[in-house]
Amino acid sequence: MLPGANRLTVANAPCQAVGVVEGTFIPERHLLIGADGQHYKASLTGNVARWYAQKPEEAAKARFFICWPRTTKADGIHLTVVGAPTDPERQASLKREAGQFKVAGVVTNQKSRRNKVIVRVARDESPPKDRRRWSQHRSHLLFLSGRAAPAVDFTNHHTVFTCELKEQQLVIRRIEGRQKVEVVPIEIGGVKWPWPFHSGRRALEQLRDFNLPKGQKTFLAVPPYHQTLGARLERLDQLIAMRKSIDASAEESITTDRLKMIARRIRTYVRKMGDFELSDLLAATGLHVVLGRIQLDAPEPAAPEPQPQAAKKAKAKPAAAAATPALPADLEPLAQMLLQGLPDLILREAPGMSAASLRSGVAQLVELGWYDRLSPEEQALARTSFQLRKAVKGR
Repeated sequence: MLPGANRLTVANAPCQAVGVVEGTFIPERHLLIGADGQHYKASLTGNVARWYAQKPEEAAKARFFICWPRTTKADGIHLTVVGAPTDPERQASLKREAGQFKVAGVVTNQKSRRNKVIVRVARDESPPKDRRRWSQHRSHLLFLSGRAAPAVDFTNHHTVFTCELKEQQLVIRRIEGRQKVEVVPIEIGGVKWPWPFHSGRRALEQLRDFNLPKGQKTFLAVPPYHQTLGARLERLDQLIAMRKSIDASAEESITTDRLKMIARRIRTYVRKMGDFELSDLLAATGLHVVLGRIQLDAPEPAAPEPQPQAAKKAKAKPAAAAATPALPADLEPLAQMLLQGLPDLILREAPGMSAASLRSGVAQLVELGWYDRLSPEEQALARTSFQLRKAVKGR
């Protein structure tokens, strides 16, 4: 790997984006003129900039430059010069690599019509908190010219490309290897979040598998589905805001940024879904159930002593009345119907209900301890449901 490589360890595979350009650098114009006459917008890292300021005559001898590439949709290539050796032997070795770039990162997408492969490259080390927004510390998307076919074998895989700097493009010349990116759970707010988290159904299924019982594949979801999910996402927003308000370390700040990205990608994925498509997604992935389990750290109560007195005054009230607010909003209608003593045949006729969603909803109620908090009379009414009797017996 060339010095100054921009790298990140993903599934034990280093990411990098670095290459060598032959030409002349004009620091006052922020311009690197290539040997072929191409003009590239360029900048210097801090140590190279200080060297240029302190020893301009020696810096003027540099002919080969080690650069990080940045691609943009409109402006083509931007180069960040991280090294400009003037030693003759070092320049001779760089001459053999002039015009070549090594790009290794995760392929996020391919644009067939534009003949582009999009690769995400980031760093492995956590930057200081006051520098994590700096360009050299942030992950970047590089737009490479060419194809990685078949696309399904490369998307979301760590891939190594050898590219040639041709005019204002990085052209793929060779693909040296690829490997699947390992998805690792990050526990925040009592929920295990898969990372990397890509926008799509597969990521939501991984979120389900990390947090919900593996044997359960169907989850109760009641309309209106967008409002049900929106309320859960607001809880995720509260968790993000709470973490931002805390003066955390750089590593925790990066984790909060990842959580914010997860929320944005979930919203992007479900935004254009209709009610039928969204209901199918919630029933299959239990996304609303997982988001409902987010734990928000609340301050300790200052005076807990008055609580037993309040409990004595409310002694005549049913126990279920105090427990009901703790239930997720999507389970409350089912809980109310069970307390009416309705059989399964009638319960399945409710809006948004099916045999699978009824079975899933009853299982969630029992798992949350709702049945155990009922009075004996209410338990007798609820046990009219065969699915409830089976869930209670099988726990």
